[in-house]
Amino acid sequence: MTESSFLETIKTRITDAQKRWQEAQQKLQAVQQEFQVAQLELTHWQGAMQAEMRRTGQLPPTPAPPQPQPSPQPRIIAQGGVVHTDSPAPNVVVVSANSQPLRRNPEPQSDVNKTELVREILRQHPTGMSPAEIWETLKDEMSRDYIYAVLKRLKDRNQIVFQRKRRKYLMRVPQKPEEDKVQTILQ
Repeated sequence: MTESSFLETIKTRITDAQKRWQEAQQKLQAVQQEFQVAQLELTHWQGAMQAEMRRTGQLPPTPAPPQPQPSPQPRIIAQGGVVHTDSPAPNVVVVSANSQPLRRNPEPQSDVNKTELVREILRQHPTGMSPAEIWETLKDEMSRDYIYAVLKRLKDRNQIVFQRKRRKYLMRVPQKPEEDKVQTILQ
């Protein structure tokens, strides 16, 4: 086999592999769309069943969600390099010129992996969620800023996708490893 025929054979195999990959990509997108439609339909039917069970008295009525009470905003006391920690108010943040803010009553840290919480929420919503929806779900667990930091980290790691048009984040569907494709071409 000459060099030119060998190169032609490789080019042919690459073209065939690209066609198979494109076909598989189209099938994957169709299956993902079908899955999202089925999940949405299931959710709607479950909601209809719960509403009917409530109407017939088989389920207690859903209580109205409690209105969140606004937490008092901390007062900031900046005094040229001197930190005062003897303030009687629990929500006072004392700042000196040389230090980071100190809180009198820091919030307890939970042992839950917050990144995994965001991943799990996105797995439960295959049609995607906006950052505001994620925050509404997890506002008792973490701050809004931290949610954005986690979303950026997951996006940078290619674990999630951001759809600009819908302004929603989605979990990325794992794809077949690249090694299988390379071995197929070389065989």
